[in-house]
Amino acid sequence: MLIFNRLFLFVVVLFILPACGGNGGGGSDISYTGIVADGYLQGATAFLDKNGNKVLDAGEPSAITDANGGFELASTTEDLATYSIVVNVPATAIDSDNGAIVGKAYTLSAPPGKQEFISPLTTLIDGLQERYPSLSVAQAEENIKAQLEIGDSASLFTNYITDGASNSATSGDSKKLHNVARVLAGYYGINTEKVKTSMGGIIQDSQKAEIATMLSHQAEIQLASLVKSVSDANLTDVEIEILSTFLKHVDLGDLEHQINMSRAATKTNFYDVVQGEGVYIAFFGPNGGISSYDRFYTTSLDRASYNVIQGAFFYSQPTDSFLPDDSPADPKYYLTPTGWLQSTDNLSSAIFSTDAAGNTTFTANTQRAVQSTTPNAIDLSCQLMKSYVMQGIDLADRTSRFPAGSIGYRLAARTGVDEYEIEADYADNPDLTTVASLSEIEVIYDPTGIPLKTSSALNIQFLSDGLLQFTDGRAGYPLALSGTWERKTVDSVEVLEINIPISYKVKYDLLDVRTDLFIAMVDGQARLGEVTRANLTDAGSNDAIALNQTAFDSVLAAAVDSFGAISTGGIVADTGYIEGANVFLDINENGVYDLGEPSDTTDQNGAYTLLWNNSNDLDAYPIVAAIPAGAKSYLFDVGKYAVVSQPYTLTAPAERSSFITPFSTFTWYLMSRNQGYTVTQAEADIKLILGLPGTTPVSSLTNYFTGINPGEEKIRIIAGMVADKFKEMRASMLANATG
Repeated sequence: MLIFNRLFLFVVVLFILPACGGNGGGGSDISYTGIVADGYLQGATAFLDKNGNKVLDAGEPSAITDANGGFELASTTEDLATYSIVVNVPATAIDSDNGAIVGKAYTLSAPPGKQEFISPLTTLIDGLQERYPSLSVAQAEENIKAQLEIGDSASLFTNYITDGASNSATSGDSKKLHNVARVLAGYYGINTEKVKTSMGGIIQDSQKAEIATMLSHQAEIQLASLVKSVSDANLTDVEIEILSTFLKHVDLGDLEHQINMSRAATKTNFYDVVQGEGVYIAFFGPNGGISSYDRFYTTSLDRASYNVIQGAFFYSQPTDSFLPDDSPADPKYYLTPTGWLQSTDNLSSAIFSTDAAGNTTFTANTQRAVQSTTPNAIDLSCQLMKSYVMQGIDLADRTSRFPAGSIGYRLAARTGVDEYEIEADYADNPDLTTVASLSEIEVIYDPTGIPLKTSSALNIQFLSDGLLQFTDGRAGYPLALSGTWERKTVDSVEVLEINIPISYKVKYDLLDVRTDLFIAMVDGQARLGEVTRANLTDAGSNDAIALNQTAFDSVLAAAVDSFGAISTGGIVADTGYIEGANVFLDINENGVYDLGEPSDTTDQNGAYTLLWNNSNDLDAYPIVAAIPAGAKSYLFDVGKYAVVSQPYTLTAPAERSSFITPFSTFTWYLMSRNQGYTVTQAEADIKLILGLPGTTPVSSLTNYFTGINPGEEKIRIIAGMVADKFKEMRASMLANATG
């Protein structure tokens, strides 16, 4: 997204206040029934959560579930349509799946008006709506269904137990959903207990809502991995326990950060904020992902003209200080009622006015008005910095606290109309340089031709019926979900809109839920841009907040100097991508991680990134991937994840660190045992030993997982056999050492 948009997220609170209503007590009194399940849960407490705190408060109707998971609440039709039902599942609750107590307490919920069948799946939908209030229940359900890869006719609000036992058209999906729900229930229980232990054995009522939301979010982002490990077959209790355990657990440090970021804030006057010292917003610099602030922006207000003034500053190593950044910004294009406007991404031309209700209207360089309310101020005095600064910021002292007078601002954004904008990165997309008109797009990038590459690892191909198909840009394999495209006219300008499933936006870190891609002809060239949809509220990021000068200066003083930091990254794989491998630069060359060595954990695509301040080290030392039992390997041929049963280690010489595999391990071994042995010589010998053609690029990701190149299957099979041998040898050596 544009820096302009980031500034509006952090500085211009673009949010329209809802109108004041009644007390919510209207409507007809009714007796309402529902069911709670992963399997039917007996002994759980269901209640209408009128204040959204996930706590049963006085005056909130409640009931205990019976042996069939059933409950009955007395409430009003209006309240049931307005508030979520929350279910506290105690450790003593009985699960009908096995007749045993659940063992670990957890919380379930369902969105307003959808309380007939409450399960871990409805909890995901409710959690998604809490994070993105602008999403409808149907949109939130669609997102979860897409990640679970189930049919359109299936519903996540259906009783999957009874439907799975029937012969209906959706019974197969329901059996699969039942398995997913069982795994998620175990996951919720394991992590709720983990959080409780970390908090001294008790979770405060004030923290329950944030913890429930975070657990739901962490579960949601792992659905793509989970769905590959379940089917419509009945899973044993042991299998459910294993899958629940091997899902990623909640990062307690991140949880602390989220709880602190959600502290009560005081609405303040936007004018008072910007007419004084202004607000400070920091971003990572051009190296990306480095460990401290090296660039920041300020926003204040000129009292005479009411113009918003933006300043930009960069870190200067020679002077060890921040200097004004006077370099011209890259040109950006904004679609206005009069056509495309080329401008920069600052707020220097923005003007605002405030109405009697306190709503602020900003008119920026796009010539389009947007609405905002006042910022929400958080008193940061004496608070730990690490709980509020952008995640990944490296502080010299992790116990550093903000001084007195420190203030943070938590803000939200909402546009009044669809906003079309084109950034420099997208404008330079090489795939579009030969496109002369939008009508050529569906021809050039059809399924028989080349895919259109986005800035992330998601590739797109256009079908003639208005549908899109996607492939993984790293490995080239096809993805299950489809999207849509449409050519339309906006403000007399033709654009081709590209609508991507929400789950892929999240998985490939491409867009937020308010945003889609589009292509337009600008200055005679096809360019890729982003459209932010109107009237969808972005509640802002919990990764960071805007700061006043006192708070910002203290962070700058405490942050580690990251000038010159360098990043390197790659993929870890055997027969498939390995998720959960611990990767580190082995500076001591002892094969084990030592304190201070840069490290990372691979994601579901096997990807890792290491940050270090010495390029010579990156060129000189091997990179090791320690793969623990419980890590997951994506089985390319069958489209499922397999859980690694025995730990083992893969290594790559510096020259081959972008793709760490059993082959890179052989290469490293031969080079380490034969002084002067080159990578080329080692790989040639490996191909000879394994009977592979001399032209086979065993160190190439492209020719390992694309699914279209000759010899790939053989390479993957051999990689799996070698990995299995590594595991056997390691287990044998350990047995001999202890025997």
